[in-house]
Amino acid sequence: MTATRSRETPAALLARAAAEKAAHPTLRTRELAARIGVSEAELLDARVGSDVVRLRADLPMLLERLPAVGRVMTLTRNDGAVHERRGSYNKGSVHGHVGLVVGEEIDLRLFPAHWVAAYRVTMQAGNRTLDSIQVFDGSGTAVEKIYAEGKTDTQAWEALITDLKDEDQSPGRFTAVAVPKKTRKVPADSFDSERFLEAWGGLTDTHQFHMMLRKFGVAYGDAFEAAEGRFTRRLPVTTALPLLEQASKQQIPIMVFVGNRGCIQIHTGPVRRILGRNGWTNVLDPDFNLHLKEELVASAWAVSKPTVDGAVSSVELLDAHGEVIVRFFGARKPGKAELPAWRALVQALPSLPIVTDNH
Repeated sequence: MTATRSRETPAALLARAAAEKAAHPTLRTRELAARIGVSEAELLDARVGSDVVRLRADLPMLLERLPAVGRVMTLTRNDGAVHERRGSYNKGSVHGHVGLVVGEEIDLRLFPAHWVAAYRVTMQAGNRTLDSIQVFDGSGTAVEKIYAEGKTDTQAWEALITDLKDEDQSPGRFTAVAVPKKTRKVPADSFDSERFLEAWGGLTDTHQFHMMLRKFGVAYGDAFEAAEGRFTRRLPVTTALPLLEQASKQQIPIMVFVGNRGCIQIHTGPVRRILGRNGWTNVLDPDFNLHLKEELVASAWAVSKPTVDGAVSSVELLDAHGEVIVRFFGARKPGKAELPAWRALVQALPSLPIVTDNH
C-alpha cells in the first residue's frame, strides 16, 4: 500500500486502532492499519514500548545469526499473494545490492536498500503467542516476517533480538514515505518492440530477463503483451488453481516465487493439498503455504525464456499495474533442462485470444 505518516500522537493512533479492532475483531495488523489510513509499520511503531520492540534492520547480522536459531516460519507477501515457508536458514550473504539465502528449505533473494525498519512483535492469536521479527520498507510495507516456532532455539532467538535491539525505544519514530504509483504503459513512440523481441530471443539465462526489462524501461505486463504469440501466451486469470491441482495430481515438483520490493521468497518441491475457497487459491502443505487473492489477478501468462539449457517455461500472474504477483516454474537447477512433464502441463493450459492493439 501507499501510506503517509499520521500526524497523531502514538496514543491517539492506538486509540483509533483499538476502536476499529473492537468493531472488527478478526482484522490482522496489516488490514487494521489500512482501515485507519496508516502503514503497518507506523501502527507497530506506535506500539513500541508495549508489545513491540524496535530493532535495527541489520540484514548482514540477520543472515549471519539466523542459522543458529533453527526452525522458523518465514513469510513474504505482496498485495496479491502470501508465501509461507517453514525450515531452517542456511548462512546467507550480501553482495552489493542483493542478499542471498540459498537452501532447500528457505530460499530468498533480498534487496537491502528496502530493509528500512524492523520490529520484534509479540501478539496473542487465540491461546497461542506469536513471536516474530518483522522487516519493512520505507513505505511501511512488510518486506519479510520471520516467526519463531516450536522447534526454534529460544536461547539463540532471544540473543539475536537482544543484539538487534535499537537504543531508541520511544514510540512513533517511524515516518512512512509514499511510493509513486507505477505507470502501466510505456509510450508507444519510445518502445522499439522489434529490438526488444530480438533481445528476448538472445537470452541465455532466466536471470537476464529482469535486466532486459530495465534496459528497455518496460513493465512485465507490457513485455508480455509485446511478446504475445512469440514468447508469451495469454491465459485465463483463473489459471492458478487448475495449474496447482495438476502439478499436485501429477506429482510435478515446481518452483513458486512471491516477492515485493525487498524480498523474493521461493519454494521448490512438490505441492500436495490445493484448496480454492472464498476467493483464494491456497497450497496448504506442512512446510509450504501459498495464499493467492484471485480477484487481484488482472492477467495470466505462459512465458517462454531462452537459456543455454533450452527454453524455460513459466506461468506468471500479474496485477492491474502489470507487476508480478506470483510466478510458477518447473523445479530445475542451472545446467539442467526443464522437466518435460512441467512443459507439457503449461502447454496444455487453455489460451485466451491474442490482443492485437498492444502498442
